[in-house]
Amino acid sequence: MLSPQPITNELLNALLPSILEGEKLVDDIALRTIINNARKLPDVTQRYLVEGLANFVKGDIGVAVRLCELAISRSPNDRTAWSNYLISLMSWGLHEGAFELAQRGIKTNIPILLIQCIEVAALWAHKGLLNEITDHAYRLTEFMDLNPRMSQSLTKAKATMGKLNQMSPEASYELGEMAAAAREIADKERLQIVSSSIVDEAEGGYAFRVGIKTDDFQYLAKLDDMLFDLLISKGIKSRDCIAFFEPIEVED
Repeated sequence: MLSPQPITNELLNALLPSILEGEKLVDDIALRTIINNARKLPDVTQRYLVEGLANFVKGDIGVAVRLCELAISRSPNDRTAWSNYLISLMSWGLHEGAFELAQRGIKTNIPILLIQCIEVAALWAHKGLLNEITDHAYRLTEFMDLNPRMSQSLTKAKATMGKLNQMSPEASYELGEMAAAAREIADKERLQIVSSSIVDEAEGGYAFRVGIKTDDFQYLAKLDDMLFDLLISKGIKSRDCIAFFEPIEVED
């Protein structure tokens, strides 16, 4: 893929607020104009990428995923394509797809993308993935001028990895299974995840807490019931670990 041209950057910038928020913040006419202009881009990868992102905003998720997959398959080392695709999957609550993409993304050795992949691994307390890529990402980005958010992401991932490694193998495995079940619920419900954390509980136990943007406590109770039922159906149980969703206030 060529370096993004001014028109490509202009189109991406027009889509960016919607991509970050996971909601349609442009009107239909503007979105149609973006798609039409994307189809005129001379670089095929940029064409696929911008049109794919526009379809996320439009709500045509299947088309969006297909086009973004074409973009990264055509230019497998392109940071812009991978990064925007991963952000879009997360923003629109496609957490299983985002996790799978992160597993592929770690093989690219693109430093900034590795940090995004670490964020996904830490979000879902995936011990294996964190141990595989966190130290490697530190080495790749050691002399880079990272922005505060990315530095914070690396620090949080390192802390999550340390927490999981301090737990007994049985407890870290059980918590990881519970986190995967929570991810399945989050994907099914297309939840916008704000954060997650591993918290020490009384008598040596651990809680995996998933923070979402909501003040609907009835819906929270429904999510926790769904998670409990899923854990039972999968035969996942633990004496030491629990998992649940919790509300997180986000400042405007």
